[in-house]
Amino acid sequence: MQPEYIDSFELGYLKKIGKTNMISLEAYYRETQNKVERVQSVYEDNIMLSTIENVGKDFSLGLEMMISFQLFKWWDMDLMGDFYKYRVEGVLYDEYFSNNSNNWSSRFNNTFNIKKSTKIQINSMYNGPSVTAQGETKGFYMVNAAIRQDFLDRKLSAVFQVRDIFATAKREMTSSGPDFYNYSEYTRDAPVVTLSLSYKFNNYRANRKSRSNGDAGEMDEE
Repeated sequence: MQPEYIDSFELGYLKKIGKTNMISLEAYYRETQNKVERVQSVYEDNIMLSTIENVGKDFSLGLEMMISFQLFKWWDMDLMGDFYKYRVEGVLYDEYFSNNSNNWSSRFNNTFNIKKSTKIQINSMYNGPSVTAQGETKGFYMVNAAIRQDFLDRKLSAVFQVRDIFATAKREMTSSGPDFYNYSEYTRDAPVVTLSLSYKFNNYRANRKSRSNGDAGEMDEE
């Protein structure tokens, strides 16, 4: 196995609108050397072998956009989208391959500041289909939610979190070779519910505005 090396070129634009709103655009090109992927082959009759291999190179050329705005004083929104042309090529099991696709993903985050000590966060995300060295992965979406409650002058915090509320984070993949075709589907028990407690032993306060970071329940502090 060889380590991956990524060459990345980016050009961005950021525009602030008032004190709370922002829009950003970023164009990028990324090239990965020694691309690492999980690949499959026939081990013997009715037995597949799954390994990690260096499959070659991949290339991504795209545009990423983020809009962050405060709809109301108590409601912050973040909308993100990523659109890019993707290609992966190389030699696998002594055969040359080249696969390409138009990929996209999005994320929509909402943070509701109910009161100073209570926040609710609802996040949704979608990852579109993409090609791999041996086939493709299907798209999927997921919705998460969380509520955070602070106590004792914000020294004690409780976060109740529900991930994959509608049990939609299913992963579907297809792969093929000269002597096989394989379809795989991975699911998990959902929704996933967690409750976490944290206590601070000092008076430290992070000097930054609350923003959602993509995972419900992991809320920044003011």
